[in-house]
Amino acid sequence: MISKTLNMKYTIHLLLCFITFVTCSAQKKQSIFLGPGIGLDHGGLGIKAEYQPFKYIGLFGGGGHNLAGFNGNGGIIYNIMPGKEVTPMLTAMLGVNSAIIVEHEDANGPTGKKSRLQFEGFTVGGGFDIKFGKKRNQKANVTLLVPIRDRGFWWYRNHITNTLGGTIKQDVFPVLIAAGWNIDLLNLKGGSK
Repeated sequence: MISKTLNMKYTIHLLLCFITFVTCSAQKKQSIFLGPGIGLDHGGLGIKAEYQPFKYIGLFGGGGHNLAGFNGNGGIIYNIMPGKEVTPMLTAMLGVNSAIIVEHEDANGPTGKKSRLQFEGFTVGGGFDIKFGKKRNQKANVTLLVPIRDRGFWWYRNHITNTLGGTIKQDVFPVLIAAGWNIDLLNLKGGSK
């Protein structure tokens, strides 16, 4: 537990140093994208904000609801060919990437009571943005994400099936899909990028 807390502390410090460096050395033409979507980067069904201090780099945070509760993720996006209408990208993020909903039963059957657990971890992935609109200030994005699930998630999942004799109604997927729509708030009236 102590090592997990120390790792999280160092990760947060490293992320804050990186954000400070990026903000201090940002280019003149920056973008702030905001929009709804579905997937881990939006916290389930939610909204994502992305700050692009450089055309190649984006820092984002998303929050929403994933049926187990409100949650979020934050991370970095690397745009491989930012000048193109279809821009390939890579991403890495930290936040909630797994959830377990337990339906309780007793001797008479289901009690109607549910427990909802969420687990944090790193997630990596890649996809593409499709820019559109007269000013190319909007984009739709589709991303394939690979969650690196926490040991606590696997322990709890195995505990439900092996110790408690429960059954898993929906198993976890090794790869997830995220999709969203964003508009550049700094380029609502500006020319094309």
